[in-house]
Amino acid sequence: MRPTCIASLCVLMLTCSITSAGVILDNMDTAANFTGWTTSGSPSTATANLDGTVTLARQTAGADAGVDWYENTSGHIPLSRLNDILEIYPQNDAANDYYSTSILFFNGPTFAAEVLVQADRFGNDPPLIVPSVSALAPVGADNYFARFRINPIGDVGASVRFDQVNAVPEPAGICVIAVTVVALLKRCRRRAPHSFDN
Repeated sequence: MRPTCIASLCVLMLTCSITSAGVILDNMDTAANFTGWTTSGSPSTATANLDGTVTLARQTAGADAGVDWYENTSGHIPLSRLNDILEIYPQNDAANDYYSTSILFFNGPTFAAEVLVQADRFGNDPPLIVPSVSALAPVGADNYFARFRINPIGDVGASVRFDQVNAVPEPAGICVIAVTVVALLKRCRRRAPHSFDN
């Protein structure tokens, strides 16, 4: 294999690894990406149900409370074309509890803004798709996480279930990667030596 083809394949592999690193697909096998919080009392909880769903439950009445969705609970999610679309899939639930979804933006470690995406969604509502997180971001913000407030506020034990939460690439980001991959493969093919056996 020619050095240019080897270099092209290395770039291709690097591009694919960067792409997969930016994408967050949380299929709810665990509650590892969730952290509960409250303004007073016991924080809300996130519990994996071992069936591909996670239940978020309020533990304190009368206080602002909910659960945050991070990247592995330790890191905010970088604002990037590789994770610009936020997809939230609630699990159909018989309970009449509901939740609101916000995105909290930061500039480095400094809080920048909280943007309400949608209020009062129920477990039987259709998936919530935020088409561009970066379009909601204030100037200077470079990372974020999602916040789910669990309601009604007076109900200890109010809960909602999620089937999946994802941060995935915008279509333009996917197109750029696809065009790059095709161009690299064509270049390798064009430069490959032709040999014909008699």
